[in-house]
Amino acid sequence: MGFVRSLGITTIVEEDNNAQTGVIGGLKYGVTVEELTNAYAAIANQGVFNDAYMIKEIRDANNEIVYKHKSDPQRVVSEQSAYLMTDMLRTVITDGTAVTLQNKFKNYGKIPIAGKTGTTQNYGDVWFQGFTPDVTLGVWAGHEKVIHTLKTKEAQGRARSIWAEIMNSVTEAKPELFPTKEFHKPDGIVSMTVSSVSGKLPTELTRASGKLVTDIFNAKFVPKEPDDALVKVKYISYNGVNYLPQPGTPEDLLRESIMIVRETPLDTLIEELKSVLGKVKTAKPLSYYLPKDAAQSAPSKIDPRQDDGSAPNPPGHIAVETVNGKVRVSFTPAGQADIAGYRLYRAVDGGSYNKVEASVPTGQEPKFVNYISSGQSYSYYVTSVDVAGNESAPSEITSTNGLPAEPDPGFPNGGDPNGGDNGSGQPDSVVSVPNAPVGLTVRASDIGASLSWRANSSQEGVTQYQVWFSAAQQGNYTLLGTTDTPDFEYVDTLTSGWYQVTAVNANGESEPSAAVKLN
Repeated sequence: MGFVRSLGITTIVEEDNNAQTGVIGGLKYGVTVEELTNAYAAIANQGVFNDAYMIKEIRDANNEIVYKHKSDPQRVVSEQSAYLMTDMLRTVITDGTAVTLQNKFKNYGKIPIAGKTGTTQNYGDVWFQGFTPDVTLGVWAGHEKVIHTLKTKEAQGRARSIWAEIMNSVTEAKPELFPTKEFHKPDGIVSMTVSSVSGKLPTELTRASGKLVTDIFNAKFVPKEPDDALVKVKYISYNGVNYLPQPGTPEDLLRESIMIVRETPLDTLIEELKSVLGKVKTAKPLSYYLPKDAAQSAPSKIDPRQDDGSAPNPPGHIAVETVNGKVRVSFTPAGQADIAGYRLYRAVDGGSYNKVEASVPTGQEPKFVNYISSGQSYSYYVTSVDVAGNESAPSEITSTNGLPAEPDPGFPNGGDPNGGDNGSGQPDSVVSVPNAPVGLTVRASDIGASLSWRANSSQEGVTQYQVWFSAAQQGNYTLLGTTDTPDFEYVDTLTSGWYQVTAVNANGESEPSAAVKLN
């Protein structure tokens, strides 16, 4: 077993009138640079630890040895584990946080290197532990006092820069210290294709979702269990979180997908997060805390929305645009919290209306794309459907030829397909700005304040509501957030004060609602 040389460098940088001075010192925190470098040297040394030393031997005036360092090598991890760790740490330089070493280290590609960057909060300290098969070098750079930070990009990469400069000098002056041209791969390392989610053996679901990765393993510990981190499930989304559907939610508003089973489901984490946020002063909505892969998380809880007992309002502001043999039908969502999605109905050349295209669940872009044939006219309307399966009356009807269309006599809930009448037989147009919202109620919740109000008419084309707060009724109101449904959760511990809501459409913002006080 070879001996890997290790060297730790501590650089303390202090600021004095914008001047920087470098000092070599032995500042010690929980782990010294020497101790950390010793640990990484054991990885480079195929799992064998050798304690670093400075004095090899001492001779007297007669050239007699009076002291000689005695190495005490100890195996701390297996050769296989050390190689697996080395293989991972190589990616830090190939495509990780130390890619700059590909240019800064002059022998990159000739001498194999691996390593790990490190920082403390706000860049108070930066680290780099890097090694070849023969030499390990650790560098720390930072301030003696933690009240300072490394503010510039150059300063934040200082540990890597120092490492590269030292290694460039050493490889040039002492090339004999670097005889090994590759990291030693021990016996017992095998390559396998496994689930990229769980690391277990692929199943049909794993392959169908494409979540596969080929990696190396210690042959003694190759996975033997099938992947259990994926499941095919029907679901519905609400506020960015996937839920199991309620029994009455129609099938056409559900989606089916292969999803990731988290150790703690995301819908459960959201409930826990609400409890924690109730103790923290913050005005950020829950959506701020959702992970980027929230859409891939398998649900475990049933959709928490409650049916309000009546059919929802129809969507408004229906628009038809014909482009290259297809029609884009866009609309403004109706806004009620219990709406699960929207359906598109079509009539060809004045015939009967039939549902077409996949339904659009709430939260997705409010549009349908329908393919058509030339030489025919098409009429469309959209309906809202709630979590219990109740369907609204039809929206206003629009057509590709711009002419008025007849109502749908066969619509199961009846109702005026034009969504309202202004006395001329034509649908009401969108008003210049919405009316002020009405029916605002505010109550204290476990995490702050819960607000709700009556949704504006779909004909007003409301795209969002804005929620405002002031400590005094006649004071300056501050915007708390926006929502596309007539309810809002304000997450904060200091909620006592006055609340108002405004409605926004394409033409502007409404007057504020009546102010409501929460004690």
